[in-house]
Amino acid sequence: MDLGDLLGTAAQLRDLMRGLIGDASTVARQFGVEDRDLSDAARAALEMDALIRNLEGGGTLSGSGGYQRNTLGNAPSPGGQSAKNNDHLFENISIKNAHSFDQVLAAVAKEMHEAAAGMSEEADNLAVELAKLAKAARGGSKQEVLVAAKAAAAYINAFAKQLENLATKIPGRNFAEKKEQDNLHRYKLSLNSFATQLKILSSVKAASIEESRDTDATLSTLTMNLGDVIQASLRSMVTTRDAIFAGKVPK
Repeated sequence: MDLGDLLGTAAQLRDLMRGLIGDASTVARQFGVEDRDLSDAARAALEMDALIRNLEGGGTLSGSGGYQRNTLGNAPSPGGQSAKNNDHLFENISIKNAHSFDQVLAAVAKEMHEAAAGMSEEADNLAVELAKLAKAARGGSKQEVLVAAKAAAAYINAFAKQLENLATKIPGRNFAEKKEQDNLHRYKLSLNSFATQLKILSSVKAASIEESRDTDATLSTLTMNLGDVIQASLRSMVTTRDAIFAGKVPK
């Protein structure tokens, strides 16, 4: 297992726990659990949770044990922008010539923008945020890294939802249709996992922005895998839309 596998597993466990009991930290405090009752590992986990929430602008621990919401005035949200007026953000860097994490990000962002234009606004907006993330990482801005990563993760999930909706329109009457449904479903699951990994790794990157070679290498691999899945998803989207529009299935 590599770091990506571990992060994906951790995200699945987190989602399961939230589905069962919601915010575990808040529930623990509601039952009267005090910091002195916690193990060192549990206390460290709570402190790390508070740190990441603070870095992301998600809130800090208040004296009463709850979370106080921070406000990021310039934080983008899905559906609130268009990639059409952001061509200046994309750099002319190819994957084969990309070496550092920010160069890989910039190269993937450019390829994604070219492939997604006119096909998927969600994927195109994701490309914009990846380009912003590349510039933020290069400039050493922790806040901009976190904002761009959070927005990129939101657009990844929005694109995954778009794939899920498209899959439901396929009748699944034969092997070809079922195969296309399965492809879209697998892409959707991969993208959801990538969104979680990107947020976590970017938080780690922001916390140690000057000394994060291992994180950079993992982020580079994650970004290239993300780019591959987006490209494959867009090709599948074209095939599926053409088939639905023509009233027939691909052979």
